[in-house]
Amino acid sequence: MCAYSRRRFLQSSLAAGAVIGAASLPLPAQSETANSLTTLGNTGLKVTRLAFGCPPGRDTIKQEQFTTLVRHAYDRGIRFFETAEIYHPAPALLANALHGLPRESYVLMSKVETDGADNPKKHLDELRRVSRTEYFDAMLLHFMHFPNWDTETEIWQEALLLEQEKKNIHHHGVSVHGLPALRLIPGNQWAEIAMVRINHLGQSMDSEDWETPNGGPDNVPKVVSHIHQIRSHGIGVIGMKLIGAGSLTGREDRADAFKFAFQQGRVDCVSVGFKNTAEIDEAIENVNAALA
Repeated sequence: MCAYSRRRFLQSSLAAGAVIGAASLPLPAQSETANSLTTLGNTGLKVTRLAFGCPPGRDTIKQEQFTTLVRHAYDRGIRFFETAEIYHPAPALLANALHGLPRESYVLMSKVETDGADNPKKHLDELRRVSRTEYFDAMLLHFMHFPNWDTETEIWQEALLLEQEKKNIHHHGVSVHGLPALRLIPGNQWAEIAMVRINHLGQSMDSEDWETPNGGPDNVPKVVSHIHQIRSHGIGVIGMKLIGAGSLTGREDRADAFKFAFQQGRVDCVSVGFKNTAEIDEAIENVNAALA
């Protein structure tokens, strides 16, 4: 790791440390691992600490290669798989890769787009069909980046609640981009799960302007503070963009990112995308070290 990255890691950790003390969230009594089960907030939904995310390489990866990755993760004990409608053809690739495995043996989460769709039910039914599943363990409203998403997506919120009553969806939440949108979640009466960008360097992370490519280290303590508030309200937190959308190229930087997310951010679990089995093995090692 370069001196700059190490310095930023220490600065971010110290700044977040002050937030941690106020949050009063105790460390686990015993060591856990990447395939340990944890409960997302008050949902009752148990997921592995590491989730297999499905965006990277979706435009070029072949089904056989993708199936190899998914089955490798499954064989290593990962039981949480997540993708999104916009990641086409990832939902279909993931469905094919998981085909034949007991449905109750893994958790499946997807994220739905809320732009330009006047029939949420039709939208969700199609996503279920493409994903070849009778139900989603969790469904998130994708890319909530505007400061009034809580009022602008009411039709979608109602649709997800209705699908939950029908048991087509078991839990619901939001995938957040930007501090204005993130600030709406603590105290939110609808969201059960929040997917939040976090890493110690602030790369591809939330800022006041969601269009800013990198939130920067100054915003890291703000994000950590909101994560702690969200968790205090019983909302499950999934960390994403741990390696800054691939910008953290040093192995030590990546290891520090996992430690920061779990130890300072106190997320429930993290989702990472993979291009090969070696990346899966490294992520498992990093999660194990972060939870040790």
